[in-house]
Parts: sequence; C-alpha cells; structure tokens
Amino acid sequence: MNPNRISNREQQSVKKLLKCKGKISYWNPLMNDSKPQISSEQLPEVFALAARLQEQQEHYSLSELTQIGAEANIQPEFIHQAVQQIQATQVKQSQTRRWQQSLKVGLISFGVVLGLGVSAGYAAICGSTMEAETTQQEQSSW
Repeated sequence: MNPNRISNREQQSVKKLLKCKGKISYWNPLMNDSKPQISSEQLPEVFALAARLQEQQEHYSLSELTQIGAEANIQPEFIHQAVQQIQATQVKQSQTRRWQQSLKVGLISFGVVLGLGVSAGYAAICGSTMEAETTQQEQSSW
C-alpha cells in the first residue's frame, strides 16, 4: 500500500471534517497562543495521517471479522482460512528476518576473525622476516 495514497475511508473522514472546519476549535492547552497552527491547506493531510494512524491501532477479533464478512456475503470458513494464511505468512516472514539477522551477525563475526587471523599471520611473517634479516646481518658482520 502506498503510504502517500489516501484511502476512500480517509477521504470520507477528511470531507466530513472539512465540512466542520468553521466549527473546529484550534485551541490546544499545550500551545501558548490560541491562533491556528495548522493551515487550512494542511487539514486534509493532517486528518488523512490521523486516520491512517488510528487504522494501525485497530484490531479485530475473529468474531468481528466474521460479522463484517457476513455483511459482505463472505462465508465464515473463508474468513478463518484467510486469517490462518495471513498469520502463517507473518510467522514465516518473522522467521526469515531472524535467520537473516543471524546470518548477518555470523558473517560479520567470521569476517572479523578472518581479518584478525590474516593480520596476525602477516605480523608473524613480517616479524620472522625481520628476525632472519637481523640474524643474517649479524652473521655477515662477524
């Protein structure tokens, strides 16, 4: 769903609210002055966002979904089946996200250990090369 697209329900709410625009009090006890802080051009955006936020907080029981489905001539067994499929999809998506997170952490850890190992190996090689050169210089100076 496009977050910038206003649904029909949101449009209806905004239209109702705009009809009441002259009756809306802008006073807010948290604001210092009683002048409007939101322009009339911003009202549709404010109410559309408010409707979306409220919609995100709404949850329905299976019996409520069944009643709504009955009004739309959808049989209860299909409502139950749809709910089960959606929940199964959500569980799979959640498991996939957890697996991806674990894989990411594992790969990063492996990279760090590998990097430390390579650095330690390089330091050891450089150290032994320098030691050999020092020994060789000492022997040639005798």
